[in-house]
Amino acid sequence: MKKILVVFPVTIIFFALLISSNTNNNFTELNGATVILDPGTFGLAKFYSLKKINSSIKDIYVQYGVNFSTTINESGRYLKLNKANSTWYIPINGFLNAGWGMEFPYGSLQCCPVSFFAISSRDTNLIIKFQITPGATCPDAHTLYTKNGGLNWFDAPFSCGGAIIYPNGSDYNPKKDSLILFGYSNLSPWGIYSSFNAGSNWQIFSQPGNMREVESYSPEYSGYGFVKYNPFDTAFVYANGQYRMLISTNGGVGFSPSGIKWLKNLVFSYKDSAMYGYNGYKLYKSLNKGISWDSVITTVKFSSLEINPDIPNILYGGDSLGIYRSTNYGLNWALYNNTFTPSKIIIGISKDAGSGDTFYVATTKKVYKVWASFLVNSEFSQLPVPDKYELFQNYPNPFNPSTSIKYQVASIKHIKLAVYDILGKEIATLVNEKQSPGTYEVNWDASSFPSGIYFYKIISGDYSETKKMIFLK
Repeated sequence: MKKILVVFPVTIIFFALLISSNTNNNFTELNGATVILDPGTFGLAKFYSLKKINSSIKDIYVQYGVNFSTTINESGRYLKLNKANSTWYIPINGFLNAGWGMEFPYGSLQCCPVSFFAISSRDTNLIIKFQITPGATCPDAHTLYTKNGGLNWFDAPFSCGGAIIYPNGSDYNPKKDSLILFGYSNLSPWGIYSSFNAGSNWQIFSQPGNMREVESYSPEYSGYGFVKYNPFDTAFVYANGQYRMLISTNGGVGFSPSGIKWLKNLVFSYKDSAMYGYNGYKLYKSLNKGISWDSVITTVKFSSLEINPDIPNILYGGDSLGIYRSTNYGLNWALYNNTFTPSKIIIGISKDAGSGDTFYVATTKKVYKVWASFLVNSEFSQLPVPDKYELFQNYPNPFNPSTSIKYQVASIKHIKLAVYDILGKEIATLVNEKQSPGTYEVNWDASSFPSGIYFYKIISGDYSETKKMIFLK
């Protein structure tokens, strides 16, 4: 079923973009933001924010993209932010640097960045990483771990053996960081492995259903894999399945499918122990460790999400147009800052406790310290919020074999839209979720049903409306 979302944000006031001259390009002043890192032609590939135990300050790491026309020591490397003076340095004694080598027998220079790593939130000297081996005609990769901040490192028994298969995610137990979970699908048996001594020894721990990989060359496992402990109750562990998110209530020994589909990411609110997840325009929230979820369709096509650590009703969301903010736990959103240039595509957001209005944002091109709301050249039209619920006539009608049904929502409500046959039997549920104000459109494909008269009905609280449609083969 194809769903098209037409959003109706609040009226936006347009401003002109003012950029002050600064000889240090890393500190270019914008209205509402300051550039603190410009990697130039490398761009940025990844952003990582770590909430450390018993600390209000989050560690921020970014990864450069690959550019073969410049020095090999910069391509694919990770940098860490020193927040005291907004400078960047190579962390963990270079343990996260990209590997380089000559591709045999072709003789071409090969860069292999670290595609995945996990760090203990209790002891940041404990790190595990996955990296493709450079200079290999047959693709290979290894998982390495360190217990002393990269001064020494050792092999973990996870490698791809000639076919690039990425891990499914990894996490250190936030209560006892000698315990690591690591998902990997290229061993027999495949599943989630555990180490009880920070990486020295491993054993199979559980075998949930098909898990997504953190990255992938294979379409059926197209990224967004994770394995995460609940930081408030480590009996709960979450893994991203191919079709649904998986949940364990016994520390990862066994997993069951959750009530929601797979997520692009899972984010924890440390002030009220809530959990949020997102996929496309849809935002999920759980107040009971993932046992049940509420969801809402938003105006943000999420690429990242952050919760204000001091005021948990304030959320920040990023997409390809900039940063949005919600002040009511994610139910409504407004564009907050889009002064980022040349890219507005957000890959990461991080906010520290006690930081007021200030937070950090990474796009595919630069890293910013954002300190105020500011908008420029918004791509949005100034469209009104619907003032009533309405169900429109399907189009085309009659139809064969699919038709489009449009409706509008005036307030945040649970919406059900279903199709019924001539006898009044419900035969298809097109929508059954909480939605924000706006106009929506869904398609119904009737190719598996006989020709005839059908009805479609929308229900939201006290409002309901029914219309007739005709299917002619």
